[in-house]
Amino acid sequence: MKCEDRTKYTHWIKALADYQGGRPHFSDQTPESLDVLAKLVEIHQPTMIVELGTAHGLSTRLWLDTVPETTVIHCVDASFQPLRGTATVLTVNFDRLILHETWVDSVQLENLWTEKDRVFLYIDVHSQHTHALAATLHLPERSVVLFDDVWYSEQPLDNPEIREAFIEETVKPQIDFTAPKEIWPLCWANYRTGALYGFGEVPLIAAWLLEHNLTAHWEKEAKVLWWEV
Repeated sequence: MKCEDRTKYTHWIKALADYQGGRPHFSDQTPESLDVLAKLVEIHQPTMIVELGTAHGLSTRLWLDTVPETTVIHCVDASFQPLRGTATVLTVNFDRLILHETWVDSVQLENLWTEKDRVFLYIDVHSQHTHALAATLHLPERSVVLFDDVWYSEQPLDNPEIREAFIEETVKPQIDFTAPKEIWPLCWANYRTGALYGFGEVPLIAAWLLEHNLTAHWEKEAKVLWWEV
């Protein structure tokens, strides 16, 4: 990560955290994860981004900051009130966004793109994953599927001691410990030689990857998992 990018992303996170009363790791986002998204945009040059789960818009701001104006950006969320509220803190160019203010499973996602697009399907919601994963089967070639809030362990997590050590060393420093404990990430699933850790969708993601013989990618210290179509 370039120093200026780290400074910028850290500023974004702090600004939105302060807006929410000083939450640490606002929305469980980190500069390292934002940097991974920026690098993937640079590598894959998507013509369209479909973001499932916008909330206060950290990733949305990254798309606006990194992709050309010709890139179409769809945002799907049940409410964009949080995004509109934080626009007073960090500006948002709403003219570049196509907002779908509804539940994810009410949108026919595959109708948003054409065969000529290179799509980033960015999934940052913790429900309706069967609908989103089914849509990945219809993505055009050279598209990328990305899940936020997924950590990777290089070891299987069957052993409780190994699992607790991984949570303490890797997960807890990157989560918002002021959030209600019932929404903390608590699920894990072994994947190939290691394991995935995160919210309730993690076992489904691991099973999907294995069923469809997909190779997931990640970077150390970033809680983003992705695969290429």
